[in-house]
Amino acid sequence: MSCAICGRAGRGFGFTARREGAARQAACSMRCLDILNARGGAVYDLNHFEKQAIEAASEKAGTYLEEIGKTDLATLTREEWRQLLSTVFVAATAQIQRLTDEDAVPF
Repeated sequence: MSCAICGRAGRGFGFTARREGAARQAACSMRCLDILNARGGAVYDLNHFEKQAIEAASEKAGTYLEEIGKTDLATLTREEWRQLLSTVFVAATAQIQRLTDEDAVPF
């Protein structure tokens, strides 16, 4: 079951609203569970690892767009859009892995 807030895989955290027929929802973390509990609470601020990961991903996204010769995102084909998203995702997660060690997971 996917996290009802961010879409990551649910990790044992669950939530069921106290109303008739409410479906059980999963969360990936206490952070997402708190948001579920607050029923759409505020979006959390990025931590310093995530901010640095976004910077690294931005560079990779720019490089990819230069390689295909496009700057207007509206002109991307479906495959180009998927490749751009994949590039950003892989770059961001790789940067978080580089910035953390086995004992300091940022999320």
